[in-house]
Formats: sequence, C-alpha cells, structure tokens
Amino acid sequence: MSDCHIYFYDGWLSVSPTTISVAKVLSKHFDNVNIYAQKTQFKPYKFKEKNIKVFYIFNSLYFKKEDKPKNFAKSVKKLIEKKNLLNKDDFFLCIDETSLEPVGDISEKYNNNLMYLSLELPNKNEYSEKQCEVFKKMKFVLVQDENRLKSLYKSYKTDLQNSSAKIFYLPNDSLPCNEPKPNLVNLIEQFKNIPENTAKCASIGMISSQVYSNEIAKVFNNIDNAILIYHDRLKIKKYHPYIKELIKTNSKNLYLSKQVYDFDDLIYVYSPIDIGIACYRATNNDFSLIGKASGKLNAYLKYKKPVIANRLDGLSNIIEKYDCGAVINNIENQEEWQNAINKIMSNYKYYSDNAYKCYLEEFDFTNNIKPFEEELTKTLKK
Repeated sequence: MSDCHIYFYDGWLSVSPTTISVAKVLSKHFDNVNIYAQKTQFKPYKFKEKNIKVFYIFNSLYFKKEDKPKNFAKSVKKLIEKKNLLNKDDFFLCIDETSLEPVGDISEKYNNNLMYLSLELPNKNEYSEKQCEVFKKMKFVLVQDENRLKSLYKSYKTDLQNSSAKIFYLPNDSLPCNEPKPNLVNLIEQFKNIPENTAKCASIGMISSQVYSNEIAKVFNNIDNAILIYHDRLKIKKYHPYIKELIKTNSKNLYLSKQVYDFDDLIYVYSPIDIGIACYRATNNDFSLIGKASGKLNAYLKYKKPVIANRLDGLSNIIEKYDCGAVINNIENQEEWQNAINKIMSNYKYYSDNAYKCYLEEFDFTNNIKPFEEELTKTLKK
C-alpha cells in the first residue's frame, strides 16, 4: 500500500466535516494519511485513527496576505523533504485552488496520483495556466452537486465532457462523530430567561451580512411566538461592531450563544432547537450555488430539524422537494417569517420526519462516499 497526503491551506480542519470524514475514509485504504494544514484560530482536531497525522504549519502574522500561500507551500515542501514523508506513486488530495500549484510542483518529482476535493468554489474568473493544467491531471474529483461541478470545471477552463477524472458527488456531511463529552450545557440551557411555548429558531454558523444576520434579527422583533438564537464556531465577541449592531437591532428575543462546542459535541447545539435557519446572500459563486455545500443545512436535517431558507437555486428547491420546512422570498418580510414558523410548528412531526428523510436521501455521507471508495479500491489494486 501507499500513503495519502492532504494539502489543506485554509486549515480550519476542526470545523470542516467533509475533510475530517474523507481523511477517516482514506485511512482505511492507505498506510498513512498525512494532512498539511495551516494553523488557524480554530482548535486543532484530534483523530482517533493512529495512521492519520496532522502537521499544522505556522504561517506568521507578519507575512502579507498575498505571501501566505507561497510561504505555506515552502513550509510543506520543506517538511516533506526533512521527514521523508512522500514516496513515488503516493496519492495527494488537493483541497480547493490554493493547493494546485504547490501540489503540482511536488508531484512532478514524485509522480503522485492526484485527487481534488472541492469545499468552496473558486471566485476568480481566471486561473493560471499551471493551476488549470494540474486540475486536468486529477484522477478523482469530489464535489457537492452537479451545479457546483459545472461551475468548478468552468473556472479551471476544463471540458467536463472530455475530462478523464472520475467524478463523485459528496455533500457537506460527516461520518458519525466520536462520543460527545458528557454533561455539557446545550445551546438552549445557556439561557435562563427563554419564554415558554416559543419556537426556538437558530442560525448556526457564521454571523454576518453574508447570511442576513441583521435583517433576520430585525424581523424577529415583530414575532412573539418564537426566539432567535445565533451560534458561531468561535466565541461571539459582543464588542465587535457587527455584533453591537445586532444587539441594538433586536433586544427583544435575540439570544447570542456564549459557548463554543467542539466538532464531536455538535449534538448539544442542534438537538435542542426547533427550527434551523439557512439563508445566504448570493454575492459570489460559492454562495449563489451553496446548495449541498451548506454545512448548517445538512446538520439541521441530520438532527431532524425543519428548515427555513431563502429563495436560492440549489437550496430552496431541496426544502420544497421534501417539504421539510419553508422558503422565504423576501428576507425582510415579517409576515412571511411568521407564516413559516406557524406552518412548521402546527405540524411539527410531519416537517421533522421529512427533514430526516431529506438527509438520508440527499446528504448522508456514509452512503455518498461508497462509490468513491469502490473506485479507489479498484485503482489501488492495479
């Protein structure tokens, strides 16, 4: 057998369900899985699998933003050479566009087999000739859905019809988590003053204009039978200008999470809520085609939570197909939100059951990874 290497410049491993789970799957097929990740503000993720090693590369704050990818690439190459980590015909998994040139340089020497995992879509219209050429060498491409696949190939100026890569659809989901820590305070238990008989609506993930945080907070000012909870992957800083604006916008029924939960403890975040909110502003390629790349959407459905989403291709059509929530056409329309909440809460089990059905049929990582594993097994036997 050989080793597999994962080049993850962005480095937010502990909040990347797909990367964690793909690494675990690869560890069953390779002697070792080495992950090269940039140190970030997120906590490191610790794998139980002994043959998965994570090398966190420190990228100095003193480097200019435009210099960081090159510095990271040099550090990874130096580490590989110093520890003699790479062998001829090993596999390399590239994550997003920042991996292509450096992995291309490394693989020229070692004749590596290349794979591509798309987490976020490229937002540039033009990429270097070298990036496009490396992308064309991929044996396998893993991407969330068909719409994102077409956009990905267009960005890299690659003919999808004549591509030699084997393509697999892998929505943003994860294998079952490790056992959560016992007796953690859950998302709702943080708050002591939540009114009884109110729907617990939550937007979990980023808090920003990109997900209409302020507009939604404003709408909830006029809703009496529900509360709104915001939870972020990092500690919410109340002195941040955007957070201060949110508090100013809604002091009635907006609750800001005080706790940060590890990846394996997310059951404490999603289980106690009633309705999940997944709204995105279509400002770029990645968000306009968010669909099955939405981590929060997948998690709501996995934990059987009906979803309120905005009208966005690839997102709202999933909700409507499975009738597992409600779709908002105008984010700032209070009546739409009120009707959506009332509809879901009046027949909650129906929408909850549909949410879980949607998860099993569209998002379940365990089922979606099988075709890739089968093809990888055939390739490794050759």
